[in-house]
Amino acid sequence: MKLLDVESPFTSDWRDFAERLGASTEDIRFLESRKNYHESPTQHVMNVAEMMKMPLTSLRDILIDLGRDDIVRMLNLEIGS
Repeated sequence: MKLLDVESPFTSDWRDFAERLGASTEDIRFLESRKNYHESPTQHVMNVAEMMKMPLTSLRDILIDLGRDDIVRMLNLEIGS
């Protein structure tokens, strides 16, 4: 999932993913500030999703909507579909 940490003007990144999970602008700014400490913002977002008990299939659906087929393929291996 750290593929979402890579910023690119051509693909959706962790910010789009966080927004789809309900993160506010302030939440996203906070996570951006943590990158200076070499922390993965995607990992923080995934931790929140885990605390929300969000199924991997729901995360996969969000990533499909974001056009992140590269990560969807990896999740499909985890899910077994």
